[in-house]
Parts: sequence; C-alpha cells; structure tokens
Amino acid sequence: MSSTDTIIVVEKLYPDVELPEYATAGSAAMDVKAYVKGVQVTTYTESNKKYQQLVVDGVPVVVYPRERVLIPLGFKGKIPEGYQVKVLPRSGKALKEGVIVSNSPGTIDSDYPGEWGVILHNTSESKLEINHGDKIAQIELQPVYRMQFEEGVVEQTTERVGGFGSTGT
Repeated sequence: MSSTDTIIVVEKLYPDVELPEYATAGSAAMDVKAYVKGVQVTTYTESNKKYQQLVVDGVPVVVYPRERVLIPLGFKGKIPEGYQVKVLPRSGKALKEGVIVSNSPGTIDSDYPGEWGVILHNTSESKLEINHGDKIAQIELQPVYRMQFEEGVVEQTTERVGGFGSTGT
C-alpha cells in the first residue's frame, strides 16, 4: 500500500467472495468478479420484461441477445465521502463477446449501503453465459467535484453553433 492509496472498507456477504484486485502494477482499475452461486439475479429483456433467475451452484447465468442483467459481486463497501467508484466495461469482453456495462460508466455513490453489482448488456446475437467468478467489469475510484448552479446570462464566446455533431463533417 502506498501513501496515495484510499481505503475502502468492505464487507463480504459470503465467506468465499473474491475481492477486487488490480491485475498488474500498472492497472488503473480493479477487476470485479461475478458472485453467482446460490443467488437470484434480475434480467430485463429487449422489450423491458423483467424476470428472475435463481442461480444454482455450478450453473451459469444465461443472458440472451440484447438482454440486460444485474450481476451481484457478493460484497458491499463504504466509499469515503468526496469519492465515487466508477464501474467500467472490460475491453476484451466488449470486443470479443459484445458485453458492455449498460449504464457505462456506472456510479457507486459514497452513501450507497447495499451490495455492489454490475449491469451487463449482451449486445451480441449469441447467448452469453456468466459463471461464478468470471471477471465481468472493472472499478475505479474517482474524486467527486460537486456543482452549484447560479442563474445568469450565458454569452456566446465562440463562432461555434449547432451542437450534437456540429463539429463533424
């Protein structure tokens, strides 16, 4: 641990939970693993129909094309005030399997008390199987800069007009 590390106190919800780890010394984010052993997961279909899957030990969670699923991580944590944890996709899963973090980047706020989870979206045409212990996403600690709004006049200071693609060709 270095002097720049920030401590996140975690509580394992199951004794065999594997806590997040940095894969290499140069990794900016920690890998998180699915805890899908004897738990219930929530899945949403392309047409937003919700259903529950009870996951039995050794059986993967099945996510069909264009479905979204909330995968539990098996722990909860206390993020210090002034910080947030961002949930990011793993590049290999996105490229090779079409699996993205649906609300990317996801945010875990410092005052969130519950189990951490990842919303995955299967963008491929093939069914996806998520096994217990699979690396499914990455998390990164970031400072929070709070905003306040003050009403006033916003003057145009550049020649730029349009928006949403106005600088493209």
